Amino acid sequence: MVHGSCCRNQGKKKGSERKRGRKSIPAEKKWCIEGKAMVPVSDEAKAKIIVARMDRSTCNDEGLELLYPEIGTHHAVVCRMKGA
Repeated sequence: MVHGSCCRNQGKKKGSERKRGRKSIPAEKKWCIEGKAMVPVSDEAKAKIIVARMDRSTCNDEGLELLYPEIGTHHAVVCRMKGA
């Protein structure tokens, strides 16, 4: 599980530099997983990463997305989210 604040303050930039260099939330998470992980993260594990853009208050898939939808897996929840 990756907490939403794990990637914040990536090399503290000033003003307009920060705005121009700001990554989208999925890109920010990928940067953390691929660039800052203490151990390599396998493709099988990456295929199961689900991110929420906001706090969750329901138990459905609303507001959730796969971080690596291009990686295949046989995980039931991931396959359901992909519509397979």
